[in-house]
Amino acid sequence: QTIQSNTVNGYYGKELLFGLNDRIAFLNQLFNGEEEAFKRVISQLSTIETEERALSFIKNLVKPEYENWQGKEAYEDRFVAIICQKYK
Repeated sequence: QTIQSNTVNGYYGKELLFGLNDRIAFLNQLFNGEEEAFKRVISQLSTIETEERALSFIKNLVKPEYENWQGKEAYEDRFVAIICQKYK
């Protein structure tokens, strides 16, 4: 049995798959435990075609909803690094 890579994650790149520890940390630290918001942001990011647009989306639309992630820079840096891997 072979696994098809034409699923959403396979198509947009496995780069947007987060390890369990990262997922829990991002959910709790960056998204205030709001799982649906986290899933929505990841879904939207998976459709953005350039790194520049993805970073703009995070800066202008995501961060303002969560107090600009003040005091959570280490989590933000890790989150952004994972997102940027999609474009490498």
